[in-house]
Amino acid sequence: MHRCERAITVGVSAPRSRVESERSLSELAGLSEAAGATVVSSVVQERESPDPITFLGRGKVMALAKYCDEA
Repeated sequence: MHRCERAITVGVSAPRSRVESERSLSELAGLSEAAGATVVSSVVQERESPDPITFLGRGKVMALAKYCDEA
């Protein structure tokens, strides 16, 4: 039995460049779907720079983990 992979696209956007980040996530979603995944959510966090350990801030990571547990 083939199991469908689910994906959440995640990006970090510098303030005032959200439109470009959303375009990039849209492209990532298309690539994910072409690879067989179903994109169930998309998240963009505005930060000056990605966190070197988690990419997103701790609060956003915790919110994503909660979302995954509930989904």
